[in-house]
Amino acid sequence: MNDTNLVEILVALEQRLLEVGAVACADTFTELLHDDFMEIGKSGRRFVKSDFPEPLTGPAPEVTLCNPELKIIAGGLALLIYQTSVLDPEKVTVSRAQRSSLWQLTDGRWQIVFHQGTPLGEAKDAPGRSG
Repeated sequence: MNDTNLVEILVALEQRLLEVGAVACADTFTELLHDDFMEIGKSGRRFVKSDFPEPLTGPAPEVTLCNPELKIIAGGLALLIYQTSVLDPEKVTVSRAQRSSLWQLTDGRWQIVFHQGTPLGEAKDAPGRSG
């Protein structure tokens, strides 16, 4: 598998997690989160796989993913770095983040082992904001 194919695969898996968003399906988390999964949220709080036992509810925001970069760490271990934008119902960007996910090939399937997102400050195209 070449790097281009792996980027496409991991971006598709990240997109599944983003699409699940606020209407999360426990089966998706079980499938895609490694048993040793850990996330550091924007508050600095740590989350592990067992923190996601129940589906989340509420309207899922539209999230776009762009600028993916892949770094192969070792055989079966890859770091995906990308940016996200959260859009409101009028398609205005309300927040952006730089994200990194460490993916591990486990039993023939890719699972996320670590994730961290860092807010990028105010969105450039939001009304009344500059930057």
